[in-house]
Amino acid sequence: MFLTNAQNYEYIPLVNEGYVWSYCDVVKVGIDEYDLNYSQLKFNGDTIINDIAYKKLFKHDCTSSGYFYIASMREENKKVYAIYSEKQQ
Repeated sequence: MFLTNAQNYEYIPLVNEGYVWSYCDVVKVGIDEYDLNYSQLKFNGDTIINDIAYKKLFKHDCTSSGYFYIASMREENKKVYAIYSEKQQ
């Protein structure tokens, strides 16, 4: 069987300082009660770990002021590698 409708796409790297991801977690807290938790993630700055360059990933949970560091990430051959902050593990 051959796929004739397969489409080509342009690969867009995940690790990029130009991106900001926003999302909402919905948490059930009662029978008909829910909490909404909004967050944003963004890369900002570089770091070197074991002689390898990584981008720093920061999170803002929209209920606190500012962003906090959660991981260092890099991308190589369309694979993403992460080293998480000790506070996140």
